[in-house]
Amino acid sequence: MKKIKYIKNPPSYKDVSYKAPCFYCKSPNVIKYGKRKTKIAIKQLYHCNKCKRKFIEEKDFERIKGGEKITGVILDLYFRGLSLRSIEDHLLKAYKINLRHTSVLRRIKKFENEFKRKNPDYRRLAKKRDKI
Repeated sequence: MKKIKYIKNPPSYKDVSYKAPCFYCKSPNVIKYGKRKTKIAIKQLYHCNKCKRKFIEEKDFERIKGGEKITGVILDLYFRGLSLRSIEDHLLKAYKINLRHTSVLRRIKKFENEFKRKNPDYRRLAKKRDKI
């Protein structure tokens, strides 16, 4: 008969679950603070123990036309050297999304740092783009 090994301190499910860092002060010292019902879904509400503010995780792409996929396409085309109006034209023809070049620029400014951080091979293209 085999001996069964017992774990003295088994990990709890709370340790495994992900908690977002604070949206405002970036502190990892947050607690779950209930749920919030939105038009789209029920969202997890968090409370930061450092700055005492409440926030909801993942609200970047909720109300953006085209969502995360189109934002990725915009950033990809921009770092490949296309102009803002060319990107506008491409979105209209390929995805049937009417997005003005000013909105494209705002989206690039908002998400380019995160895009560069997640895609290191685009740093080279971004450096070339910034020199122009």
